Amino acid sequence: MRHTIFSHPDYSWLRRVLPKHLRRVAISLLLATIIFVPALFAQTAGTGALTGIVTDASGASILGAQVKVTSDSSGEVRTVTTGAGGTYSVPLLLPGTYLVAASKEGFRTITIPHVRIIVTETNALNIRLEVGQISDKVIVEAEAVQLQTESSTLGRVTSGEQVQALPLAMRNFTQIIGLNPGVSTEIASAGELGRGGGGNNQDPTVSSGNWAADNNFQMNGVGVNDIQQSGYFSAGVAIPNPDTIQEFKVQTGQYDASYGRNAGADVDVITKGGTNEFHGRPGNFSAMTT
Repeated sequence: MRHTIFSHPDYSWLRRVLPKHLRRVAISLLLATIIFVPALFAQTAGTGALTGIVTDASGASILGAQVKVTSDSSGEVRTVTTGAGGTYSVPLLLPGTYLVAASKEGFRTITIPHVRIIVTETNALNIRLEVGQISDKVIVEAEAVQLQTESSTLGRVTSGEQVQALPLAMRNFTQIIGLNPGVSTEIASAGELGRGGGGNNQDPTVSSGNWAADNNFQMNGVGVNDIQQSGYFSAGVAIPNPDTIQEFKVQTGQYDASYGRNAGADVDVITKGGTNEFHGRPGNFSAMTT
């Protein structure tokens, strides 16, 4: 049997198709892609991420500290170890609240409850450990809200509580997309919202002056656009019951190519998932006209 050992990338094909000065540029771009692409997928249209630095009381970084992230709703546990510079990253976390615990031999265990992860965003959480026994636990009851410095994306999150509290004609969440900065709506009938993906042949939802058909709708990370804009036949964009929406975010500018296919708004909807507890909500909706 013949075995092949891949020790170094083979770039010999570049010599045949590119001049010498361009070969160096091409190789540099390939290496940069290999190094930096994993960081681009820390969060997606259906997930968020957590990152930060673990230090001691003097501010020196701690290598090899364990950071454990536990979902409040499902109990799922993710564990990572800090690397060089004390940095850690927990990618692809479902939106919700988490219990974060950091520990290292020779230091007290720090526990931070109710850390919120938002769809498409990377939450920066720096942790400072105190010298002591690892069995000693310090609980941080309230963590100051930090500025979103991990991305320059322009956007706004609407929580499930806000969706339920705001008046929605026909119980259509797309009615409140126009409350986001830079988004303009010309809606005569809330019943038409969402039909045809907000296309130009319907009552338009316009972001930053772009065509209405440039908007991109995603639900739990999956595209739900009506590219053909045949909403009157296909029912258009999926409109979930407002009670099932956990949150949604409208990104209006400077988001990367993984979120948007065009230049309009990128609407990322997250629906509620299973938890460790049984729960439900009775209700009644009646749309009466006078």
